[in-house]
Amino acid sequence: MSKCIDDLIRIYHDIQTNSEHSAEGDFRYGPPRQPRYIWLRDCLLEDIQKGRYPVGTAFPTEEQLASQYQVSRHTVREATRHLVQAGLISRRRSTGTVVTATQQHEPYVAALGSLQELMQYTHTTRLEIIKRESVTLDEPLARLLGGEIGTRWLLLHSQRHRLEEVRPISHTLVYLRPEYAGIADHLKGRHPSIFNLHEMLYSRPVASVIQKIDAALLPDDAANLMGICPSTPTLKMTRSYLDHESRVMSASINYYPPFRFQLVTRWDRDRPDQGRDIL
Repeated sequence: MSKCIDDLIRIYHDIQTNSEHSAEGDFRYGPPRQPRYIWLRDCLLEDIQKGRYPVGTAFPTEEQLASQYQVSRHTVREATRHLVQAGLISRRRSTGTVVTATQQHEPYVAALGSLQELMQYTHTTRLEIIKRESVTLDEPLARLLGGEIGTRWLLLHSQRHRLEEVRPISHTLVYLRPEYAGIADHLKGRHPSIFNLHEMLYSRPVASVIQKIDAALLPDDAANLMGICPSTPTLKMTRSYLDHESRVMSASINYYPPFRFQLVTRWDRDRPDQGRDIL
């Protein structure tokens, strides 16, 4: 019998023998006096690591877990949310919740403070295209990407992975001007970066990159593809790739959920080119 079940039996016994304790009061906390969702998360993590729920099999439903552990569905929701973020379980509309790993994945760590670091990032990851469509830039999107209102662009819905891993580290929307749409056909396997493909295919090298960093909620469609709870807080990074005439050739909007990506930046005091504002 697992330690978590022992805990439940002990708590139930305490409630039955001590009239001063209310069920609601005791069940909000698991031993030792911690939030119930944290205790439940640890119980479920232990069960996954011990093989009670093997990788690739269905994970119990919210209702089943609430009944088994005598907790509210809200508590179950919070506990499983942490397991999703840690990459141990994955949610899908079609198949429900599935166990995907027994150990937490280490996040991808990147330094994106220079073009050289951006190139290193693209060389150690790959894009997987999920869907493509033609879109017209409205005013907000044109302002975000640096394009012109009313122009037609090719939009690629994609996910970015480490080279040898299936689990995505980001959901990425790639926008290509029609004249550079051929880049999409080369984003397969261990492909060159979009940065390099502009020069390789069109002899139009990228002269500069503008990167904007925001906090945003993960869109619902992206959440389903990544097996993450909808509206999960993410790091949103928008990059626009400009030619020598400062015209945007392509752009991307990248959503990085927790526990899958870390951005590390270093500033050296003796570097004269650091500390300048980029507008």
